[in-house]
This record gives sequence, C-alpha cells and structure tokens, in this order.
Amino acid sequence: SNFGALAIPPLHDTPRQQAMVLLKSFLLAAPLFARPALAKDAFVFLGATGDNALRENGVWQGVFEAFAGGEFDKVGGLDIHVAMNAPHSSSELTTQVNASLTPLHGVLTSNPGWKCRTQAGDCSVEEFISKITVNIWHGRDADAQAADMAPALKDYDRLTLYLSVPPSVFGAWSDAAIKNWGQGSKERVHVAAEKPFGTSIETADKLHRDILGPGLTDSNLHLVDHWLSFFI
Repeated sequence: SNFGALAIPPLHDTPRQQAMVLLKSFLLAAPLFARPALAKDAFVFLGATGDNALRENGVWQGVFEAFAGGEFDKVGGLDIHVAMNAPHSSSELTTQVNASLTPLHGVLTSNPGWKCRTQAGDCSVEEFISKITVNIWHGRDADAQAADMAPALKDYDRLTLYLSVPPSVFGAWSDAAIKNWGQGSKERVHVAAEKPFGTSIETADKLHRDILGPGLTDSNLHLVDHWLSFFI
C-alpha cells in the first residue's frame, strides 16, 4: 500500500489515530496520488455504527479531528457518505455520532492550546454531522447499494471507500465501488481497509486478490495497521 511511503512511525494503534492519519495522508499526499489541487473528495464509510467506529478513540473521533484540524478544507471540501443496512436509520446514526463526538469536542475546546482550523471557524459537532449523507439499503447487496449511491457520488474527483467491516465483504465492496463509481480511466476510487488481513499468508494473499481483482490499482489500496496521530 502507499502508506509505506509515508514513513509514519508505527507507534499507535487505535482506530481514531488510524483514521486521522489516513485522512491526512489522503488529503495532503498529492505527489503520491497525482491528483489535482483543491479537488473535492468523498469519504465513503462502511461500518459506521460499529463499536470500532463509535467508541472512544474510534474512527469517528479520528475523522472529526481531521475535520477540526482543517484538513477537509485543504482539498476544497470533503463530504462523508455512510452506507448502512436496515434496520439502522439516519436518526440513529446522528444520535450515536453525536454521543461519540460531544465529549471529545468538550476535551478539545477546554484545551487552551487547541484551535479550530476550519475555514469557517465552526468546529461544532453539528457542523460536522451536517457533512454526512446516509444511504440505507434493505438487504446486503454491495453492488445494488453502490449503484444506488452512484448518483450522489458522481461529481467527486476522488472517492475513498473505508471498510470498517468484516474482511469477508472487502472483495464484494471493492468490486461494487469500481463497477459503479470508477468512471473508467479516472481511477478515482481508493479502498482503505482495517486489519485483520487474513489468518495466514494464503488467506491474506486471497484477500489481496479479492480487493484488487475488480480492477483497483495497487497504489489505490491502503491497508491500515499502526499509525501515529498527526495531532501528537
């Protein structure tokens, strides 16, 4: 994956730190991805209601800190698209994300050394949540749900599909993303996946083939393990 080129010391291993560094690397690493300046990005999040996403130091807290650190603005804006299955609901997600982020927001704003770095100067949880679009699908069909999401994603220069879900669905979602969002030679789809990556060399190799098989370029695959928070 491209993260090897970032030379980030493997000192911390929480989803929050992983997500923060992941987003910073995506948003600032133009030489790695040869992407146009000030492109508008979408962060497509699977597993957004899981414990790994919502808990303290989880993914949502890492994404929020990237937002509050001004990283979204550096690419002309980043929107968050969440793919969920029924019976989950948008109101449920809003309540859970708010409950996860409000204590963190309190800790940040009480720190005299912390500063909101968004262009608008608004680092409220409400402003962050306003950037979230939710797609709810009845059933578990990656291709059908990705097709349903395609109109909402068609105008972004780059899509980062973040898989905080079981590895058994990595391949199906990579295939669905390339098929429905790829726009051919633009290679605008990136896939980021959290460990575990198999239970042996053989299963890890198969997982790697499943993700790349649909046509994802190796440089657009990002495997998340240990990363140092860029706020530390």
